[in-house]
Amino acid sequence: MLSNMWMERGDALACAYLELANKQNSIGVADFESIVGAYHDRPFTTINADAAVAAAHSAITDAWIKGLPIVGSLDQVSDLTPLLEDARLSQKMMSQLGQ
Repeated sequence: MLSNMWMERGDALACAYLELANKQNSIGVADFESIVGAYHDRPFTTINADAAVAAAHSAITDAWIKGLPIVGSLDQVSDLTPLLEDARLSQKMMSQLGQ
């Protein structure tokens, strides 16, 4: 039972993502079709965040803001555990990504 708890937590997170997306859509902030599904070929459930980001980016009207790079968290661009565990290297990498 304990070994399956991560799946329950993951499903609960996916439900929370869906609820937030539905709220975003209901108030008219960057509408997108929210879909909960598998994360690539991994056993995790998530929402189609790429569609949410694309919708939010397309809703930006300020040219300067729209021109800024779209950067999330470092683990979106690197799976290198030593990098993720070293705050100095992580900060250096993030500053390079933001340029």
